[in-house]
Amino acid sequence: MSSYIDRVLRTQSSSFAGYWPLNDESGTVALDWSKADNNATSASLMRKPADRDFLAPDGSKCAKFDGTASVVNFYTATSTAIETEGSMSIWVATPTAKLKGTTLMQIVKMGADANNLIDITFDTTAYRFSGIYTGNSTSDTIVSPLVYNTAYGADWHHFVMTWSKTAEALNFYVDSVAQTAAATLGVFTGNFAATLMCLGASSTTVADLFTGWLSHFALWNGAILSQSEVDDLYKIGL
Repeated sequence: MSSYIDRVLRTQSSSFAGYWPLNDESGTVALDWSKADNNATSASLMRKPADRDFLAPDGSKCAKFDGTASVVNFYTATSTAIETEGSMSIWVATPTAKLKGTTLMQIVKMGADANNLIDITFDTTAYRFSGIYTGNSTSDTIVSPLVYNTAYGADWHHFVMTWSKTAEALNFYVDSVAQTAAATLGVFTGNFAATLMCLGASSTTVADLFTGWLSHFALWNGAILSQSEVDDLYKIGL
């Protein structure tokens, strides 16, 4: 077990909905390393050695999404409490030379329907990442100032999003830097849908496909990560 995996597992450990390093060597299961034990199903992730030599920030293996059919479904990890308050953390590397789609690529999607969503997206027109909370059609969006420079290859970036209807706040961190928070969130209505709980796509029908690499996706139920915890998750090495 890497020191980084240890570090993630120590962060708000009692509140995990799941933690998927996405370092699985083969098969169609993304293993959950937390005590929640919510393994996720995966399809068409690139697992050949030649496609897996791009390493995660901590030097471990990571999942390559091919922009054609790759998707991870983590529906079994969710509960209704996450809709009100929770956090997510993920490392993302996007090769801009191979962008797919016309308007966005989905990094993380958690949704009940089109009017109730919690997600992180990458806009392929503006080349920016956004954290979005939509409750009962009221959408709050925090847009990253990071513009992905098309002159360079893939680089890793770390994203954390926290949301709380109780505290009326949506927070989005890009490489541990807090962006301007959004307030007065809409009321999330309905239950999460099995088809709308995905990494790398907006649904299990594989729309808005992501091209690139994802690593160390963690999801917390009822826990709001602090700035110091975000800093720690961004730090690689000792």
